[in-house]
Amino acid sequence: MNDNILQRHRAQIDSVDEQILLLLNRRIQVATALGELKKEAGVNVMDAEREDSVLRRISELNSGPLDQDSALRIFRAIIEAARRAQEELR
Repeated sequence: MNDNILQRHRAQIDSVDEQILLLLNRRIQVATALGELKKEAGVNVMDAEREDSVLRRISELNSGPLDQDSALRIFRAIIEAARRAQEELR
């Protein structure tokens, strides 16, 4: 295995990881703003119907190579993190 090629691939992964982290933090910012609106309206943080809808959409959008189970587990964790951020506002 060529060390140079290995390092280039690792650099690409590092770059993608940075982009993912930025997007995750942006998603939490949006979820927090939504949480403020829910708080003002007296609406529950948990919306099982919406969460199911998001997971169905992710399942439909995922064309791989990430397998469906992994994609859904990742998004369940993302949804849970967003829910925790909204609950902290209460």
